[in-house]
Amino acid sequence: MEVGSFIEVRGVRVEYRSRDEVVIALNNVSLRVDKSDLFCVLGPNGSGKTTLLKTIAGLVKHDGVVLIDGVDALRMPRKTIAKVISYSSDVSVPEMLSLTVEEAVLTSRYPVSKSFLESSEDLHKAREVMKTLGVLNLRNRRLSELSAGELKKALLAMALAKDPKVLLLDEPDAHMDIKSRVELSKTLKALKDKVLTIFTTHDVAFAANTATKVLVLSNGVGVALGNVKEVLTENVLSKIYGVRFKVLNAEETLAPIPIY
Repeated sequence: MEVGSFIEVRGVRVEYRSRDEVVIALNNVSLRVDKSDLFCVLGPNGSGKTTLLKTIAGLVKHDGVVLIDGVDALRMPRKTIAKVISYSSDVSVPEMLSLTVEEAVLTSRYPVSKSFLESSEDLHKAREVMKTLGVLNLRNRRLSELSAGELKKALLAMALAKDPKVLLLDEPDAHMDIKSRVELSKTLKALKDKVLTIFTTHDVAFAANTATKVLVLSNGVGVALGNVKEVLTENVLSKIYGVRFKVLNAEETLAPIPIY
């Protein structure tokens, strides 16, 4: 079996504890994602989307089981996880913002680099990915100098540079203009058969136009799971977001529209 052919989550529960309260971020969430899927975790802010990605990436403690190709992720060495899974969100380390795009992408190659210092192979891969994502012209710009949309593209380049088997993207469409979102959707579709991809968003239209399968989360609970047309119905969306939705069929995709 090829590494990264499926991810399975069984009965996952995540609690965040403070002195005064216990917050249940995920409660009995289960799903399966195959490499042939382009999987979206959809839901409003605070629904548990980011926590679910971090759980799959092994970044938060949890009850329940996360399986990678049938192997319990908790039994896999951390170095192995780092090579197999690439998790991308916002820049969490301030010092990273001082790096150029090329330096940041090369840094992300570290888990799979064959040498301590960057090699010609690392540089070739970094520039290949940057070219694919349309940020090669930004390679000498610092991350701190990029627009929000440009930064999202640079972060995706960093995630792809190490040739992951599993790609976890936390709201990759956030802060992007419409054209950039369309380009990102096309990029993710092109990657579908190359890397198992799970992304989160709270943009229903982006989910409908990009994903093949969707898990809808609400308050840490999975309320709908299946293919896009089964899940993104007027009834489900209206219930989750608390506003009326009209779902239109536009060419070969859905066009969910909130009614103001």
